[in-house]
Amino acid sequence: MPTYKTPGVYIEEISTLPPSVAEVETAIPAFIGFTEKGEKSIPRRITSMVDYQINFGGAEPEKSIVVNVQNDLVTVLIDDQKKSKNVLPYAMQLYFANGGGPCYIVPCGVFRESGASLDPYTLALDAIAKEDEPTLLVFPDATLILGDRYYDLVNLALDQCEKLGDRFAIIDVLNKDNDVRASKDEFRTKVGTNAAAAKSATSPSSAWRSPSAPASPPTPRSGTC
Repeated sequence: MPTYKTPGVYIEEISTLPPSVAEVETAIPAFIGFTEKGEKSIPRRITSMVDYQINFGGAEPEKSIVVNVQNDLVTVLIDDQKKSKNVLPYAMQLYFANGGGPCYIVPCGVFRESGASLDPYTLALDAIAKEDEPTLLVFPDATLILGDRYYDLVNLALDQCEKLGDRFAIIDVLNKDNDVRASKDEFRTKVGTNAAAAKSATSPSSAWRSPSAPASPPTPRSGTC
């Protein structure tokens, strides 16, 4: 209530109706993948990278980097075959660095449990289906961990999107022999027009390189949604 400092007659208009336009979040992503710690298949809402680190830890220590120091010469060697496939923490760094807001994290398990099994992702998908707020499904590490089974996960995610009608899936197109046309053909064959209105795909020909392409960095594309 305003404070009046001088005598006089004042008119106050009090609105009895709610604002015509209410400000709400329109894009709440759910990131599904493996973390350093956290309860498996339990969605948690976070609002910052600090929240993520408190609840889910940091990145997996890299074993692919070797630093040699000889006199004044420093050389760094990176073994692409030993790069960590658990890239969800990098995705979160990119997401919040690009202005990301509230989101959900659904751990599939801890880093040492990551493997080619689809079951941890399926359980995580079932868990996030019970949450009403998320509008985007994102799997930053799935292309690296699942390999050829990735599209099985994609179809499960799209089935959820179509069933619930309130969310959208962001999909990576797998790199097939560094052939863009072959990659797209495989995507159309294995995913096709399933829930076409509920998906967005990034292709190996985009600015981001496919995780299976030579010399590609371990930075996931999905983290910048």
